[in-house]
Amino acid sequence: MEIQGIPLIVIPYRYGVLTVSQFGPSEAKFLKTIYQQSGQQLPYGQLRLDLGNSYGYTFPTKIAIDDNSNIVNNFNSSLDILVSLGVVNDNQSNKLAKSDDKYSTIEKIIRITINKPIEYESNELNLVHSYISLTDFGHGLCKCIFE
Repeated sequence: MEIQGIPLIVIPYRYGVLTVSQFGPSEAKFLKTIYQQSGQQLPYGQLRLDLGNSYGYTFPTKIAIDDNSNIVNNFNSSLDILVSLGVVNDNQSNKLAKSDDKYSTIEKIIRITINKPIEYESNELNLVHSYISLTDFGHGLCKCIFE
């Protein structure tokens, strides 16, 4: 089957080349980390300060723990780029099953690093459970790149 004389098999390849050319070493390293996880899913969390009446502030610091119990951080921009290219999904406010130990560790690490303003000492800090997963396209792209 062809579209305008181009075999269908070439279309994903060209799209993949365009995608790869749009990310750098940080994105490639982060993508490889995600691909190497069981189920190609990486749990992460960030803290949210509850200000009451459904208002709050989510701290930008994101921390993940990989399958080897390594801390993964400083991935905000890589995540944004990979999401915009359709390579990964950012499943915000969704908890990854069987990752309670990882989320517990993430929360402890983030609580140490966050300086909560003194005027909000009485407000509650809660962990926002999230995870990153490969899209179907991302999975195929990783197979081409890493295997």
